[in-house]
Amino acid sequence: MHTEGTPILATPRRFVTPTWIRLLCGLAAFATPAAAGILYAEQGLSWLTLASMAAALLAPLGLLDVLTARVELHPERLVVVANLRRREYPRSVIVRVSSSKGAGAGFEHADGRWIPLPSVAPSDQGVCRSIRSWLARGSAGQQEA
Repeated sequence: MHTEGTPILATPRRFVTPTWIRLLCGLAAFATPAAAGILYAEQGLSWLTLASMAAALLAPLGLLDVLTARVELHPERLVVVANLRRREYPRSVIVRVSSSKGAGAGFEHADGRWIPLPSVAPSDQGVCRSIRSWLARGSAGQQEA
């Protein structure tokens, strides 16, 4: 329970990509170069070999993105790491949070932009509920001050 003088969120709440997705992307990052090598040995430079070589080059980038993607709730800011970029948003600029089937989760910025959140955690609805709760706790703390 929150007591006077203690921070509402002492440790940041962190949402990361589920382990099974990380493992699957890791497997793909190692399997695609092997597939490209096998195809090259059997077929030479065919369109399928070239496509698998391109996939072999892109797979490590995908793995890196999956390993670094996260959403963090800090006491006064939301940190979003996606597409190998880190962005921070103060609590005050988040208007509302929403998730819809097929579109994923995101929030509306105070300037009207829609900011998508990376697909982390088992469900987008869970991340949205946590952010809404975090926003509500922050606005309740501001009203007490």
